[in-house]
Amino acid sequence: MRYEVASIVRASPASVWGWWTDHGPPGTRERISHGFGSSMRTVVSREGDVLVLRETVAGVPVLTHRVELHAAQRAFKEEARAFTAWWRFEDAPEGTRVRREVETRAWAPRWLVRWAAQRDLDHHARECERAL
Repeated sequence: MRYEVASIVRASPASVWGWWTDHGPPGTRERISHGFGSSMRTVVSREGDVLVLRETVAGVPVLTHRVELHAAQRAFKEEARAFTAWWRFEDAPEGTRVRREVETRAWAPRWLVRWAAQRDLDHHARECERAL
């Protein structure tokens, strides 16, 4: 299943890209709010522009994803067992359009997956605006 979600951040593309991709060095841990729950994110490894991140909830691993940064295009590829996603940070009249194109390999109701992804993206967009 494929779907796309997008949100506007009222800040410059360079600033939004910087905020969105600043995960820190290996070992960095951070609580991430998703708008309907939270996870603890750990930077497992980083080799050049490739990071491995692990998300846990109540100490239980729920997601390990590989992120490959493409800074020149202000984009990154995110891969996990259940999906592959391309994130893009585009100029928009209001600031930056953050667009996420996702292909899932697991079955779930499309409307539910897309709704959850949009809610998560909108939540992160508002967090980004507050931080910047």
